[in-house]
Amino acid sequence: MAIKPYISKTTVSPAVSFNTAGIVKAGSIQASSMLGTARVMDKIGDLAFAEGKEVRTREGMESGASYKLMRDETGQVIAPNDLPPQDTFFNEGYRKSVLTKYANDLQLDVSRTLQGLSLKHRFKPEEFQEESTNYLRATFESVDPAVRNDVERYAGERQRQHYSALSNKHQNRVDNQTVRSTELLIDQSRNELRNHVLSGSKDMEAYTSAFNTWTDNLDKLRPYIGEDNVNIRKAA
Repeated sequence: MAIKPYISKTTVSPAVSFNTAGIVKAGSIQASSMLGTARVMDKIGDLAFAEGKEVRTREGMESGASYKLMRDETGQVIAPNDLPPQDTFFNEGYRKSVLTKYANDLQLDVSRTLQGLSLKHRFKPEEFQEESTNYLRATFESVDPAVRNDVERYAGERQRQHYSALSNKHQNRVDNQTVRSTELLIDQSRNELRNHVLSGSKDMEAYTSAFNTWTDNLDKLRPYIGEDNVNIRKAA
C-alpha cells in the first residue's frame, strides 16, 4: 500500500483591530488644555502689562506735576525744551503732565490778556478785534506744537466771546442814543405844532414843516419801538 505524503495545514487567524478613538480624543483634550493654558497666560500677561503701564504712567505724571515753568521778560510762559523722549511709559506720563500744565498756564495768560484788551477797547469793538488778533498771532508762533491746537481753539473761542459782548454793548449804546436824540426831535416838532395851533397862525408852510418833521422822526423809531407804537403815537 502506497504511503501518502503528510501535508501540514496552517490556520491564519484574522488580524486584531484596535479602537483608536480614545487615543485621538485624549490627544485632542490635551491639545485643547495646552491651548487654553496658553490663552490664560497671554491674558495674565496682558493684564500685567496694562497694570505696569498704568503705574509707570501715573508715576511719570506725578513727577511732571512738580516741573517749574519759566517765563520770558514780557511775562509769557516759555515752552519747556528739556522734556525726555517718549520712549517709556514713565516719560510719556511725565511729558503729558508738563505739557498739560504748560497749556493751562498759557490759556490763563490768554484769558487775562483778552480781558484787559476788552476793557481797554470797551467802546471800540473793532479795535479790540485788531489788537487781540495781533496778540494771539504772536503768541501762537511761540507755542509748543504739541499743545498749539488746543490753545488756538481756546483763545479763538474767548476772543469771539469778548468781541460779541463788546459789539452788543456798543450797538445798544448806539440804539439808545439814537432813540434819545430822535425823541428830542419829536418833542420839538410836536411843540411847534401845538404852538401853531394855539396861536391861530395861518402859516401853512411852517405848520406843514413841523408836521412832516414830527412824522418823519416817528418813522425813524420803528426799528426801536415797533410799528404799532409808532402808529399809536401818530394817531394821538
